[in-house]
Amino acid sequence: MCRLTWGEVHTDMWGPSPVKSPSGKLYYISFTNDKTLLTCRCTLLVHKSDTLHTYLSFEAWIKTQHGYRIKCLHSD
Repeated sequence: MCRLTWGEVHTDMWGPSPVKSPSGKLYYISFTNDKTLLTCRCTLLVHKSDTLHTYLSFEAWIKTQHGYRIKCLHSD
């Protein structure tokens, strides 16, 4: 799926949604490869405070599954 270089990543968070998802989620966070503009992971979150745990999980996935390290994280 994401067999690309993951040196620079852009992340974006949206929410809170005016309507909850069926599972009670109000936010989403996405991770996009800055070089290819490929959004590889988009995750729904219950609380905004779940952001750090979600990023650390994504970072571990990139490292273990693809052998890459994220060198720079861009966010607005």
